[in-house]
Amino acid sequence: MTDLQRYGTWVVTTEGDVEGRTTTQLGTYTGNVHDVAFHLANKCHYALSFTLVDENVNTNLYPTAKKVPVRIYDHNGVQFLDSQVRDTFKNTHVRVEPCNFYKALTLVLDNYEEQKREEALAKLSDEDKKVLGLV
Repeated sequence: MTDLQRYGTWVVTTEGDVEGRTTTQLGTYTGNVHDVAFHLANKCHYALSFTLVDENVNTNLYPTAKKVPVRIYDHNGVQFLDSQVRDTFKNTHVRVEPCNFYKALTLVLDNYEEQKREEALAKLSDEDKKVLGLV
C-alpha cells in the first residue's frame, strides 16, 4: 500500500444508497483531496470516495462510437447555443448535427481514422517516414 498523499488526481464517487448497490461517478479531479472534498460536499450522499489514479489516466481517449448526443454547459450551468457549438467544431473532424433529444446536438466523427493517421504522420521525421516506407 502506498502512503496517503494530499495532492493528486482522484476519481471521486458517492454512494446512492447505504447498501452500496448504486454508485454515482462525480468525476476526475486533480488537486488537494480536501479541496476536492469541500468542492463536492453538496453532492455527497453518505460519503465521498476518492481513488488516486495515475495522472495520465485520461490522456489517451479513444472513441467508442461514431455519434454521441451532447448538451454542453459553461461553468455557470448555462447551455451553449447551437451556433456556439457548431462554431467550436468548424474545421475539425467532428460534424454537428441536429438531435431529437431535448436541447441536444449530435456530434459525429468524420474521417476519424484518417485524421489520427495524419496527426501521427506529422510527428514522424522524413527519415522515419522513409524507413517505414511511407514516402
